[in-house]
Amino acid sequence: MRFCLNAFVTIVLPAMLLSGMGDAAQGGMIYDIVNSDPTIQQGWTVSGFIETDGSIGDQLTPANILDWKFTATDGTRSYTVQSGVDSIYGHFSATTTNLYLTPPPNDVQWIATYNPATLNAIQWATWYDTTTQQTGREFDIDGAGVSFQSKDFQSTGPWLVASTPVPEPCTLVIWSTLGALCLTCKLCNRQRQEQQPRQCVSA
Repeated sequence: MRFCLNAFVTIVLPAMLLSGMGDAAQGGMIYDIVNSDPTIQQGWTVSGFIETDGSIGDQLTPANILDWKFTATDGTRSYTVQSGVDSIYGHFSATTTNLYLTPPPNDVQWIATYNPATLNAIQWATWYDTTTQQTGREFDIDGAGVSFQSKDFQSTGPWLVASTPVPEPCTLVIWSTLGALCLTCKLCNRQRQEQQPRQCVSA
């Protein structure tokens, strides 16, 4: 019995604590940038991520963003904007799986980065022209000697900007915990069998 307790304290309990610590550290949700509208981007691609505080809904702002980093490239030129160096602005929507801009005229949403010193910027935006009553999307890139702007009056529906949240799962720790628990049980059973008194058989 003492062996079982020692094994639990030295093997199983630490694994369980690590699992709990990992879950507590998750906090937010990480969305990978996607290029869902290549027509408007005209050869430019953006990679990177946005980490939010886990809020869900259609009223998210930069206050909900914990960390972010975007890299834009056209295959020849490339530059990066990121938190801690550049600023981010916007008003956007999020679900448990997607981060997107709602279509106007229901709302006007955008995600924009800007650095007043370098003038580097990447922007996704949906907008509505009250005069012409046109709806559209706008994609802008400024930086690395590039000033690119593209507008699309044809696309409708939500504009998917990022998806596939990747919180830090503790699957490996959980499986390790289960494996350690099974091993502990087997060792306990073996020791109990070895400690059982042997019966002498008389001839």
